[in-house]
Amino acid sequence: MAESLLNKFEYFVIHSTDSGTMDTEQVEAIKSSGKKTKGHAYILRDGTTVMVWPYTDGKVTATKAEQSNYFGSQAVGTMIHVELDTKSGTYPTEQQYIALAKSYIDASDANNLPYGTLIILTHKVVDWGIPNGHSDPTDIDLNFFYRMLNDAILARVKAPYCLPYGVSQERHDMKNRADYKESWPPNLSTKFTFDVIPKQQLKSALKAGGRK
Repeated sequence: MAESLLNKFEYFVIHSTDSGTMDTEQVEAIKSSGKKTKGHAYILRDGTTVMVWPYTDGKVTATKAEQSNYFGSQAVGTMIHVELDTKSGTYPTEQQYIALAKSYIDASDANNLPYGTLIILTHKVVDWGIPNGHSDPTDIDLNFFYRMLNDAILARVKAPYCLPYGVSQERHDMKNRADYKESWPPNLSTKFTFDVIPKQQLKSALKAGGRK
């Protein structure tokens, strides 16, 4: 059976390298190490996407939430990780937003998932409440990315049957604190609550093409 059929991908997770000066050679070095603790792909400042692992690889882990002392097997294999090469205090370039939208589409295609199925998260939201959890990307305009991704999807399918859904800008911008309780699945609500969105509510939002 194909590897993509064995995975249970549900999330598309956006990360930041906190560098902003990476090149293809540096990313290739990460791949050469053989360690699957970084992103599936890296997007450089000029929009170049460098693949490290196939989007079908469910063994890539790039968050604390995937570690065995947190959510382990509940989380491993559910997330596709993409690293934006940005430095804290610097937003992605337009070319990076374009490439990020293409990565979402490519990851969906690779896993035979309808566009809009993968729920968009940030590393910060995945590690919410975990001690020393990551807080990247510190600077990103999610609303701009959603609009760009919507346009890219509609240009392909010509019908808004399932628009992307994910964490809101307001939820991402909330300050993380070590005394907050972590949760799995990740909490997408803009209101601070430890309750996760019920699956039926999520399905309804997807069907309607809306976002919380």
